[in-house]
Amino acid sequence: LIMFLSNNLCYLEMHRTGSIHLVELLNKYISHGKIIGVHNRASQDVYDSDRFFLGSIRNPWEWYVSAWSYGCVKKGGLYMRLSSKKIYFNNLGFKTNPLLAPYIFLQQLWRPLSVWRELYSDTQSIKNFRKWLKLLLGGSRIYDIGEGFALSSISKFAGLMTYRYLVLYSSNIKKLYDNSIVSYKNLEEFDKKYNVLDYIIRNESLEENFFDALLNLKIKIDEKEKDQIRKLKRTKWGAWRDQKLNDFFDDECLELVQEKEKFIINKYRYEKPHN
Repeated sequence: LIMFLSNNLCYLEMHRTGSIHLVELLNKYISHGKIIGVHNRASQDVYDSDRFFLGSIRNPWEWYVSAWSYGCVKKGGLYMRLSSKKIYFNNLGFKTNPLLAPYIFLQQLWRPLSVWRELYSDTQSIKNFRKWLKLLLGGSRIYDIGEGFALSSISKFAGLMTYRYLVLYSSNIKKLYDNSIVSYKNLEEFDKKYNVLDYIIRNESLEENFFDALLNLKIKIDEKEKDQIRKLKRTKWGAWRDQKLNDFFDDECLELVQEKEKFIINKYRYEKPHN
């Protein structure tokens, strides 16, 4: 993941939310900023600072299609973890749940690589997407992901997107792993206490939200510049070229995302796709 950092701003990038486009814009309009690559979280001293914290978000149903499509062109960390033989020893749970660590190791060792690779093999296969989503969120192959999601108590009732949101946008994440968050209410309380965001940009209204964020930072740009930004093209991966969002989902998949990403859906008032 990428983080954009300046003396008064920290943009924490949630992947597949238009973040690459946003980083390019921030790099143009924020002085003395720097792009820091391959970061999951900021350092603790950044979280503890008085910077303006900016994030980005996306409709969860779109997010999962985008994450799968990106993997279909052999890109992204999730694709790499699910389709490669690598064992992620830093996420086996030796510190948080040492008794479970050997089981997690075996789960990663025996993960069905041929299945995951097949599900990423065709950007136009709606059937593959649905199978991928059910396998990813269904719980049976939760350790294949190779990150801390499976070690968190929220994995029992929330999805990968919610987990990544909390990890990225929370100042302290220890409680994600101590079994203290066992319900949706606990999750809301955790977010209310530890969320650092001052403003969040929705992928669906990225340009207008970006202008608002600049206003919050007391940076003015004229209408001509705004029009130029609105005309910039964003990359669409694989499936998005020919398919509509609601084409990807049967009723089971719609409800699975609704259930697992309830927190983000409710907080940002997203609605499931309709025919």
